Amino acid sequence: MRVISGKYREKKIDLIKGVTIRPTMGKVREALFNILAHSSLMSKAFEEIHFLDLFTGTGSISIEALSRGCRSITAVDIDTRCIRANLERLAISDITVLDRNIINLDSSLIQYDVVFMDPPYMKEAVKYRPATIVEKSFDNLHKHHWLASGSIVILEKDRKDNSEMNHQGFEVLDRRRYGTSELLIFRYKEMA
Repeated sequence: MRVISGKYREKKIDLIKGVTIRPTMGKVREALFNILAHSSLMSKAFEEIHFLDLFTGTGSISIEALSRGCRSITAVDIDTRCIRANLERLAISDITVLDRNIINLDSSLIQYDVVFMDPPYMKEAVKYRPATIVEKSFDNLHKHHWLASGSIVILEKDRKDNSEMNHQGFEVLDRRRYGTSELLIFRYKEMA
């Protein structure tokens, strides 16, 4: 797996042995950043975007965001061994990595413009059902002030997962399918 574009283009992103991760496919990563760069969803340039990568895994999305020039990137996962190994190997120190269970997020000092969420697809590999993880993640992003008003939240999920994806304060803008994955794009509308 390699970085697609920008400063770190063609740099290799590795998996590490003993960590079960389903990395975001290259075509999905490319589509994600094309959506952000070329659609009317974002009114900001990459250089102005505070980017949050939840369930970061390998860190491929975070590294791609840095490579394309995002202002700040925070990567969150319950197991950060893989992203930390990739950042060390690539000598990257510009990504903040948080060892956290997304279900238990604390308050944030930064309000993010773009959030990418790629929770586990495999029900047997996680403590909570994927839909429960997603619901709690949306709730925590709002409750703990991780989002700027108008933020874009992009959820990657198994396209066979028919869970209800209506979250209070989040408007579904678009759905895109790529192989076995589906991207759902939401806009956050801050609630009073």
